[in-house]
Amino acid sequence: MTLNQSSLDLLSAYSLLFDSSINFSITVLKKLHPDELKMAFRKKALATHPDRSMMLGRTEEELQVRFQEVSNAYEVLKFYVSGKATATPANQEKSAWERKTKKSKTKWKEGYFFHGVLPERRLKIGQYLYYSQMISWQELIDAIVWQKKQRPLFGQIAKDWGYLTSEDIMTIIRQKKYHDRFGDFALRHGYLTSFQQMAVAGRQKLCQPLIGRHFIQKGVFTESRMNILNRQAQVHNMKFGSRRTSV
Repeated sequence: MTLNQSSLDLLSAYSLLFDSSINFSITVLKKLHPDELKMAFRKKALATHPDRSMMLGRTEEELQVRFQEVSNAYEVLKFYVSGKATATPANQEKSAWERKTKKSKTKWKEGYFFHGVLPERRLKIGQYLYYSQMISWQELIDAIVWQKKQRPLFGQIAKDWGYLTSEDIMTIIRQKKYHDRFGDFALRHGYLTSFQQMAVAGRQKLCQPLIGRHFIQKGVFTESRMNILNRQAQVHNMKFGSRRTSV
């Protein structure tokens, strides 16, 4: 089966959230239920959230990247699933799922705000707002997903620049593990040179807007308030050797 870019995105997202290496099939996605998708996302979110870095024995920076990938995969699949027609049997199945997970859903929606002391280390602006209890964890997730969706996919840039073919991209997506970044896997397995990988990553970063724009657009903060918060984050980070706060 020939896969277009949209199908490749769905394949990558499904493989990441469900740790699946199965052959891609639209039939699999047609059977995917919204509540099943939410439960898979919650499991992956807990396994990749930066706040749990010490418990998981991994760096916060590494988990931040993984967490963004998980959140983006969820948004891709949620958009697809929400667009499917809802027949009566599906509605009945949803009711069963809702009864089964009602308690866990309520718990998941509560306690989003961080409760603790502001960490004594460098923080990106999104982290600073979260740890300062100015935004909830869900708002931080939404902002990270929004930011990542504004930039082109790593594989798409590499393809546009002639570094990778569509077949290369499909192979990489099928073979890499969920914790592998696309560019790192491509470099490690000889699909890209070190220069090519850095060039594509640099292009991605240039296409990425500052995360503060999300909060301004959503009306969480005014632009003047966001500027003040940026300065506060810079003052905080000066104590730890960096003025950089953008995500």
